Amino acid sequence: MDTAAALQAVQQGGIAGLCLDVFPDEPADLGPFAAHPRVLVTPHAAGYHDRLADLIREDLEAVVQAWVHSQPLPHVVR
Repeated sequence: MDTAAALQAVQQGGIAGLCLDVFPDEPADLGPFAAHPRVLVTPHAAGYHDRLADLIREDLEAVVQAWVHSQPLPHVVR
C-alpha cells in the first residue's frame, strides 16, 4: 500500500479515514499520520508469542515509572 497516497486521499477528502497497523518501512515515521484527526495508527500484533504479554507488562511498567518520576516517556509519537 502506498501510505503517502492514502494519507493524501484522507487530507483531500477522497476517503473519510484511514487506519494502519503495518507500514512498508518499519520503524515508520508516524508523525504525519498521528497528527491527522481522521487517521488511526495501531500496533501490529502479527509477532505474538508466549512471552509477549510479559514484555508488554514490563514495558507498561517502565512507562508508568518514567511518568511518576518525571522522566522522558519512551515511545512518544510527535
